[in-house]
Amino acid sequence: MNKEIQELAEQLPISAEVRKSIVNRLESALTKTGSASSRLKMASASMNALAEKYTDDEAGYADLIARVFSIGAQIGVDNKKEATPKTKREQWHDADSAEAKAILASKSPSKPRKTKSVNTDAFANLIESIPLEALLEAMAKARR
Repeated sequence: MNKEIQELAEQLPISAEVRKSIVNRLESALTKTGSASSRLKMASASMNALAEKYTDDEAGYADLIARVFSIGAQIGVDNKKEATPKTKREQWHDADSAEAKAILASKSPSKPRKTKSVNTDAFANLIESIPLEALLEAMAKARR
């Protein structure tokens, strides 16, 4: 017996007969196969059938549960968008052919990739341009 279903039914101020029927119907819905939406519709229909059997407050609770499952069935419908049709692959042509030239003319040139690189030549030139002897002398004077 499903603990959550049992706890839900025990919280409702209904007779033991209706409580047992609600628990049995909901546990039966757990064993069914099919999509989430169809299983929720089945549970809603089962709760509606139970609500029609009674005419007092107990019918109201069964109806309430049926409406919750009905709304859940609407939420559970898979409303994915249709996939966009795939484009055909371009055929390869000789670079000198008329078809290849037409394709190349219709395409915009690709943007160059941004790469992080260090210009080592410029860095080496910078280091060489620093008068190291003068720098060392300046540092030695600063220490004195």
